[in-house]
Amino acid sequence: MTREVVKRKPKKKFEELRKSKYVKKWMEATKEAQQCKKLSTLTRFIEFTGKDADKLILEHYNDMKQDNPLEIRNIAKKQIHKFYYRLIDETKFRLNPKGIKIRDYVSMDTAFQYCYSVLPSFYRENNVGLRFQRTEYPAKTENGLKEETWEQDDKMITQKHYKETLKTIRDAMPMLRDRFILHATVSTGLSGVDLFKLKIKDVKVLDEPKIAYISGMRQKTNVPYQVFFNSETCSLMKIYMAERKEKIVDPEGLKLREEITKESWLFISNYWDENDKPKQVASDAFRTAMRKASKKVKMKGITPKSLRDYYATAIKKVKNIPFEITERMLGHKCEIPQRYSTMLRANNWQEFAQYFYENFDSVLCLENGVRMMGKHTEEIRKLQADLVVRDATINTLVNDMESLKGTMEEMKKYFSIIIQDESIDSAKAFEVFRGRKVKENIKPKEFGIFTEKETISKKNLRKK
Repeated sequence: MTREVVKRKPKKKFEELRKSKYVKKWMEATKEAQQCKKLSTLTRFIEFTGKDADKLILEHYNDMKQDNPLEIRNIAKKQIHKFYYRLIDETKFRLNPKGIKIRDYVSMDTAFQYCYSVLPSFYRENNVGLRFQRTEYPAKTENGLKEETWEQDDKMITQKHYKETLKTIRDAMPMLRDRFILHATVSTGLSGVDLFKLKIKDVKVLDEPKIAYISGMRQKTNVPYQVFFNSETCSLMKIYMAERKEKIVDPEGLKLREEITKESWLFISNYWDENDKPKQVASDAFRTAMRKASKKVKMKGITPKSLRDYYATAIKKVKNIPFEITERMLGHKCEIPQRYSTMLRANNWQEFAQYFYENFDSVLCLENGVRMMGKHTEEIRKLQADLVVRDATINTLVNDMESLKGTMEEMKKYFSIIIQDESIDSAKAFEVFRGRKVKENIKPKEFGIFTEKETISKKNLRKK
């Protein structure tokens, strides 16, 4: 019995747009995986300006050729600025082919990438320089808050509540795969292009401690990185892989088991190719899942990109961690000193794994993970020793209190006799109580002790 293959919508070919010699040159310098997104952005920009690709290039080129700098109008920059504000205009909607009203605007981060990264590359690749200074970028603010700020009910979420926020987002995700991706991103800080190209063979799982090692080159910068799945993520990965084996993918109810090999993708999409193999998951799928989950719990600003920022902040807050270690974990370009080069070698990652487990595992686990008590042993011993000393002090104080109680009872016995019999001199009675020899003709006031009558008279004087 064969099942119907679920096919994705065919990608736009942009045949008319590709006929332009300027677009051809631009695409020659663009990776195939990014061509569709860039052409789609350029198409929207052309529709906005009402000019074709050739006219955009020539217009900017003629503008930059002006002999008098004061006559340069910066037409391209002005057009891109206007296009940015059009993209983020939340009042714009359109109808899809089914006649359903959908939004026709994008987030500030997405619009910023389109306008100040994608479109300028179109001009630069055609030898028409177009660069924006930082002061020329529009302010990425909304209601006084940056868009990447995490918000709930229009109130900023503070960093101390980030873990609780991520757990809320995770619990709002219906698919186990998306929950696994969330934990994997928090644990590694990898961007979508690096995380979703991982295969099962790229993940080296340790028996003890229960974490997984991943290394490679960042697609964006071609810089090496070394990261780990923490203990919590590894537990979730085990459940996810078991679900993949039992997943029902046939619309008629036929259960088909996926043949999982070392060459299989670690994260798979819901679509299968003509060879009955699962496709690699796309970055947009997880971004959409996060957006839906955030909307469900009334939160904003929590994106896959912000998860990498959370990861960077978390590992840099750990005390006594060398700068070079965090830079390697982030995939940033950095010279590794000789004292760390041995631990960071590709064939010596077990030592680095133990280092990660002791210092970062509990920090990057949303539920605080399996804590390693090795580095806290001395502190625990000191606390235990302090508790022993405090217990001994408390016992001594208790014994002293018991002794004082006995002394007070004896004092009450002696002084009760004095109070009852006014003829007894309180000073002499006190001396007898102290075990001293009674002196003759001793005045009570010399010992600072008064008789009952004198005490009463003093109280009366105070009242007056």
